[in-house]
Amino acid sequence: ASVAEAAQGIAAGDLNARLDPQAEPDLQRLAASFNNMVDQLQQRIERDRRFAADVSHELRSPLQTLAAAAAVLERRQDHLDPRTADAARLVVEEVDRFQQLVTDLLEITRAESELDLSEVDVLALARDQCKRREIDPALVTVLDGEDATWLADARRVEQILGNLLENAERHGGGVVAVRLYQEGEHNVIEVDDDGPGVLPENRELIFRPFVRGSTAERRGDTDGAGLGLAIVARLAESHGGRATVLDRPGGGARFRVELSRRPQ
Repeated sequence: ASVAEAAQGIAAGDLNARLDPQAEPDLQRLAASFNNMVDQLQQRIERDRRFAADVSHELRSPLQTLAAAAAVLERRQDHLDPRTADAARLVVEEVDRFQQLVTDLLEITRAESELDLSEVDVLALARDQCKRREIDPALVTVLDGEDATWLADARRVEQILGNLLENAERHGGGVVAVRLYQEGEHNVIEVDDDGPGVLPENRELIFRPFVRGSTAERRGDTDGAGLGLAIVARLAESHGGRATVLDRPGGGARFRVELSRRPQ
């Protein structure tokens, strides 16, 4: 690759981009330095990914013990004095949040693993996810009678749908519509909500892990760790696609996930 092509690849997140030292003999030293830098960056990212996965995995066992103890406290709240009962309730809530955080961190690290591809009935999957959250499954539609059986990793698509629906219900005023369709080389999932929308300057930030502050406040996000949409973005990338957010005509936000029709 040329210097410009390699730089563009790195900027786009392709850490496999390398320079060919033989292509431009005058730039051999630069090419070698560039390739070495990318090698080190790739190794560092992989080490960080493994570290996050290992820590999250090791935390699961003690968290299960804490959750069991918290459940005992929760069941005995009626036998506790008001001050102790409030403390027990806070412990239960925080343990639940901690468990969800660990689960979400594991999901992010798993997004880098190989896809388990099969023919997936995404319409059935989306409606099932709606039913689980007491959302009207009739809100899910397939545009123009298109086929909603996609080549994809079923578990990851289920996670994408679940997180988008959860985000709309929790922070976006509720789900207004879910659309499934094909566009060019991509299968597309769109989830519309009835919330305040997302400011243009926050539309990339909202897909980054642990994003809080003004972005979360505008979405009415007062709890959670800020990982749900980050997981959506990672899982979309693992399918050769991407996640974006737009304005919904008439108000609210439209979360759009593109998945390659021929994922690798």
